Amino acid sequence: MKLYTDIRGHVAPTVNLRQKIDACEAVTSDIIKIIYKRLTGVDGDFDAEYERCRLRELLDRDYALSIYGSTAAQSSNTHHSSASYIASKRADAAAELAAKEAEYNIALEERKQREKIKALEEQHKRELEIQKSELERLQAEREVEAARARLEAYDREILQISDVQSVKGEQRSPDSVPQPSASHSPNISTSSASPAVAQLAQAVQDSITLSRLPMPEPTVFSGEPIHFIEWKTSFMSLIDQKGISTADKLYYLKKYVTGPARKCLEGTFFRNDEEAYQDAWKKLNQRYGQAFVIQRAFREKLSNWPKLQSKDPEGLRNFADFVNACLLAMPHVKGLEILNDCEENQKLTQKLPDWAAARWNRHVTKALMEGKEFPSLSDFAAFLLLEAEIACNPVTSISALHSSESRSDRGNLKDTKRNKASVFNTKTHIHSTSVHTL
Repeated sequence: MKLYTDIRGHVAPTVNLRQKIDACEAVTSDIIKIIYKRLTGVDGDFDAEYERCRLRELLDRDYALSIYGSTAAQSSNTHHSSASYIASKRADAAAELAAKEAEYNIALEERKQREKIKALEEQHKRELEIQKSELERLQAEREVEAARARLEAYDREILQISDVQSVKGEQRSPDSVPQPSASHSPNISTSSASPAVAQLAQAVQDSITLSRLPMPEPTVFSGEPIHFIEWKTSFMSLIDQKGISTADKLYYLKKYVTGPARKCLEGTFFRNDEEAYQDAWKKLNQRYGQAFVIQRAFREKLSNWPKLQSKDPEGLRNFADFVNACLLAMPHVKGLEILNDCEENQKLTQKLPDWAAARWNRHVTKALMEGKEFPSLSDFAAFLLLEAEIACNPVTSISALHSSESRSDRGNLKDTKRNKASVFNTKTHIHSTSVHTL
């Protein structure tokens, strides 16, 4: 700040400094007026835009340029930088929006393309099924045509042989050609053609017999886990692998399922697509096809088997057959290996009559004394099958002998009664004759 001294020795400000002081006082006065008006509410309710315009009017006055000059420039620069920042943000948002729109359009195109691919696959599948059906029809037609051609060939052969025989018969006459006896002059052409005709006739008969045989079909599955594997194998072989449509497969599946297994599939047969067919087999395999379920069914049936009576050879045979079925199912059903255990064998032995249990005990004891391991289910099944065959022998078994003795006793009793009746009749006849003589 530049100062000077007046004639009286006082320090006084320069002209430039005084002008700035006057400008500051004027600006301060203007600001105080605006504040006063705002506080008193002369201009009504607060309007931000109006107040902003009135403050900007202070910048237009000449005496305020020296004061607001740097501040206005700084405000202008700040406004410009804010505008640039907003413009940059807007450009980023616009780029992001464009990228999102492009991704959305590409996703729509990909979805349309997937739908086209799916439609083409379904169309290809339908055409493939149609072609398979046409191939089966052509194969059946070829077999029919081949059988018809064979039959026509047989007919022509028989007709030709008949014509030859008739011509030869007409050429012979009693006057010109002597007729030899049948034992000395056989018909050579007939004897040579007879085997061929017989073979052709036999082939036709065999073809007709084969065409009359009933078509094989799977059994009906009612929910027994023991029979599930056997039923599933037959259904896959006779129905599933024939190249028929999914709707037909579902129809046959509904036909060959009953009982609890049918209730398991309720709601599945309202559809006829491949997903419904696979869903049905998934439910059946989960409920009846698990190895644990099947081996549990085998073991429960063995556990609930009633104790066999001593004079029940048929019951022993049925038990032996089921134990053998368990043995045959063991490689295919995980968990049935437990039947090889000695504790399980003891439970099975308790089902046998006393005489069969004693024989099995002798067999087991002999094997253990020879240093062998405890007999497995295979040994037990072989023992039961042999004992069942012995007990059910129709000629020399105990039951057969007893039944034969019973028939013999009944015959002797009838003979005795018949003899007694004959003696009584004889005595009656003699008595009546003597009375008549007297």
